[in-house]
Formats: sequence, structure tokens, C-alpha cells
Amino acid sequence: MTNPLQDVTVAPDIDPDTAWWWASLAAGELRIPHCRSCDRHFFPPIPACAHCGSTDIDATLSTGEGRVYSWIVAHHPLDDTFKGHTPYTVVAVELQPEGVRLFGRIESGPLDENTRVRAYPYDVAGSTLLGFERI
Repeated sequence: MTNPLQDVTVAPDIDPDTAWWWASLAAGELRIPHCRSCDRHFFPPIPACAHCGSTDIDATLSTGEGRVYSWIVAHHPLDDTFKGHTPYTVVAVELQPEGVRLFGRIESGPLDENTRVRAYPYDVAGSTLLGFERI
């Protein structure tokens, strides 16, 4: 997979609640927060379950496969970091079977709400970000 941002400097905001998620992504794994109390997944990583409030949380390995839920095509950069990289597409993907929605870049091309995709990590200037590819 080609890196659409190979010459862009970008760094995610990493905090204590999300550090494990970014570390697993950098290790090539997509892990999703899972509540042991209600047996549901949620995203983003937070200290307690988004559904029941339990703090009995683990992280399950995901295939990263899902369907496009929505998308935008940015024709004007939403941040100066992305000048010269327009147009670009950002997708909201509903992972299956986890049911959580994640956001990431996807290479341009035809999309609809049933487009099947798979997540993949890619590196940009020392940061690992989440992208999606069609499957």
C-alpha cells in the first residue's frame, strides 16, 4: 500500500488513556477496547466502558475489516499540514463484528456505504496512523 502522506509531518495527541492503542497500532495490531462486564466493544479508548461504565476493560485483537459508514472528500485542506495533498478522502468505518466506528484515510476512488475495507497502519514522519484499503 502506498503512503499518501509520506512527506507530511503529523503526530497524534497521545494521552494515558490512548497510549496502549497507539502502541499496538505501531506494532502492526489493531486492538479495540472491550468491556468484560457487558461484553461490548467501544471506541475511542477511555478509562470506563462507554456502555455500562465498568472499568473492567481489556483490548481485543481486531481483523480491522468492516464497511464504510460515511466519508468526506476534502478539496481544501482541513489543516495546513495537508496543503498540497488535496483532494483526499477520510472514511468512517464500522468494524465488523465489533460494531465500533473508526476514522482514517483511504486512497481516492469510488466508495459507497457498502464498500468493504480493511484497516492498516502506516507511518508518517515517525508517527503511526490508521488507514483503510478496499477489500
